Amino acid sequence: MAEEQKNSSKALKTQKKIRNVLAELLTKKKMRYITVQEIAEKANISRTTFYHYYTDVYAVYEHTEQIILNKLESIVQSLGAENETVMFRSIITYIENNSEVFRMVFSFNATARLRLMIGAMLESSLVKLWLKRADTRRPVVNETHKYLIHYHVSGCLSVISEWAWNNYSDPKEMVINTLMIANQAAEKTIMGLDEG
Repeated sequence: MAEEQKNSSKALKTQKKIRNVLAELLTKKKMRYITVQEIAEKANISRTTFYHYYTDVYAVYEHTEQIILNKLESIVQSLGAENETVMFRSIITYIENNSEVFRMVFSFNATARLRLMIGAMLESSLVKLWLKRADTRRPVVNETHKYLIHYHVSGCLSVISEWAWNNYSDPKEMVINTLMIANQAAEKTIMGLDEG
């Protein structure tokens, strides 16, 4: 049993090393130009070891996406239900703790699919929070609200992207405060549209 756990732990470490190497490479070039050989060399593993865990470079990326989405969904569902500050703080901390992977997420070389899924998750969470606090007589969110919420979340993701591409040089508290200021203004504007 202990040997089995050791192998499992070793497997997880190897997979993480492969994902981190891909993340690093994706900050420098497009995925179609990254080879299994290149990943194996940078990760100090054999190609056979790579193929033991993944079928190709795209499988590594998809696994990385799934891990990120699962964690962010967990954060949003458990911490975002009542308070955006806690949710944003937890998301920013997770990003900071996985900085290289998130530089890849916000890289022009990565696919936009993950950023879009993160955006949709944030949009849904924010709408639920805002509606919960809004006047109960308010109608459901209309098309104008949806576009404005999408615009707001795109801005939030741009703030996080800028932070990542500046090598996380600004304090995370400044980023969290920026997101909260934007979020409070957006909520007030978007949810107050029909009040005039």
